[in-house]
Amino acid sequence: AATPKTRQTLLFSATIDRSIEGVAGTFLRDPEVVEIAHKGETADTVDQCIVHVPQVLKADLLRATIAAWGHERVIVFARTKNRTEECAEALEAAGFHAESIHSDKTQGRRRRALENFRRGKTDILVATDVLARGIDVPEVNYVINFDLPDMAEDYVHRIGRTGRAGEKGFAISFVTRETMKTLKEIEKLIGKDIPFTTIEGYETDPSVLEKPKRGERKGGTR
Repeated sequence: AATPKTRQTLLFSATIDRSIEGVAGTFLRDPEVVEIAHKGETADTVDQCIVHVPQVLKADLLRATIAAWGHERVIVFARTKNRTEECAEALEAAGFHAESIHSDKTQGRRRRALENFRRGKTDILVATDVLARGIDVPEVNYVINFDLPDMAEDYVHRIGRTGRAGEKGFAISFVTRETMKTLKEIEKLIGKDIPFTTIEGYETDPSVLEKPKRGERKGGTR
């Protein structure tokens, strides 16, 4: 009420969904919309692929991927806070320098972890979706989706951490039989199928994505 009627109001956001559009409509009059990328659009600089894996063998595949693709400047996305801690600890035990970032950590600890990553003191960041949006970390070599995100749109933001400023980037996603539906939702959003790949040191088995027959169990062996 205290602002003049003749003013210019601008709204900037990395992500605007329908609920935000409704709120914005009460403040903006005949707005001009400037859009950098359409919803679901992924950068051409990011090569995407998936590997099928039983849930119990994800940790083995993670180690094999990092051994094959390199351990420097890598972000690993996991679905839960506990999973990020487990992955970071497993990577540390395997001889890699990894740190975790999630919402239970203080802002100071998250800032230090990011700074260590930027300076090269930490090779691998394991994070929840708290790191997927609005954080610019330059020169990320590739992204691993240890778990697929709950929301298909978060996939776009995750892989957008690599391939920035015209640089080439890569994104690999681990897909289990339980997350096949999520994969289809992601592919529908981005408008293309994500190809399968193989990782040196890990033997892939497409049958792990098939539903088990009655009386049969799938998911690999411990």
